[in-house]
Amino acid sequence: MSHNEKEQQKEKVHEELQALLHQEITIRQALLANLTEQERLIMKGDIDLKAQMHLECKHIARKLQSQSRLRRHVTKELISLSISSTEHMTLECLLDPGDEDEAESLMLYEKLMLLTDKIHIQEVRNKTLTKIISKDFVLNQSAADVDPMMHSTKAKPFLLTIDYPEEKA
Repeated sequence: MSHNEKEQQKEKVHEELQALLHQEITIRQALLANLTEQERLIMKGDIDLKAQMHLECKHIARKLQSQSRLRRHVTKELISLSISSTEHMTLECLLDPGDEDEAESLMLYEKLMLLTDKIHIQEVRNKTLTKIISKDFVLNQSAADVDPMMHSTKAKPFLLTIDYPEEKA
């Protein structure tokens, strides 16, 4: 393969990679939106709709897995066209931020990684919230601690607040 043909092939694979990155970002955004909606439903206590959203989430996750596999394959193809050895080479090391097309690919890849982090945080948040809500949060007070003149014997609603760490900008 001549140098010119190799460059044309590399450009074609690079365009394919950009298209796949766009598609994967869209899928990851849908997954994040689903997880955020699940959190709202958990807080609202709508278990049935949350279960339905969870099934949809599994479908999106399978679609994402397939898309990620395809993107990784194309990334490896681009790396193999660019250098002779593909060992320990990442997309960040391969692409030149000075080149307009490659800079766009880097930006898309960084956006993809940011979405991956946000998805992970949201999954942890949902799991933690589900665990907290599923527990019995009865405050144990001995009879001696309760002043009947100050407190009614009826159970009062329990308010639960959760402080999450600040997200990185």
